[in-house]
Amino acid sequence: MPIARSLITKRAQYAHFVLRLLKAGKICASALVFPVSMSSPSFLRCLAALAYESLLLLAVLAVGLLLPYILLGALAKVAAAPWVQRAHCFILLGAYFIGFWLHGGQTLAMRTWRLKLIDQGGGRLRPMQALLRYLAAWPSVLFLGIGLLWRFVDPDKQFLHDRIAGTRLIRSDSSDAR
Repeated sequence: MPIARSLITKRAQYAHFVLRLLKAGKICASALVFPVSMSSPSFLRCLAALAYESLLLLAVLAVGLLLPYILLGALAKVAAAPWVQRAHCFILLGAYFIGFWLHGGQTLAMRTWRLKLIDQGGGRLRPMQALLRYLAAWPSVLFLGIGLLWRFVDPDKQFLHDRIAGTRLIRSDSSDAR
């Protein structure tokens, strides 16, 4: 108990000190940075979001990939080369994920399951971070899910592709999810 009292006393002293600086005009309120809640979501929540994301991706791929090739085959009687189809799929999925991660830090499934992607400092992702996370997620998931299982040995409960990209998956409160 003495340690807990000591921590409470130190926090109260710090808060009092900051308030005195604010009143004296030495600092402005907008200069204060409050820490982001860094609670990691449960593994089951992440898997549920991943399952929901796969359903949404079926629709994205149907419209963005399947429909153009059906029309191309029906109208021009030409089939695209397999490597073109794979590259198109890779780029389409990249545009989906990177676009959502850069604009709000949440895909549709992440928003539903109240998950948010931030950088290690608690801010928004930079474009290169989002691209690196997307590229690192492929081997992370495809090699028997080793990057997903990494979460069980990681001290911060982060996936391997988050470690590589310098990102962090957190639980967002209800006001962030809207």
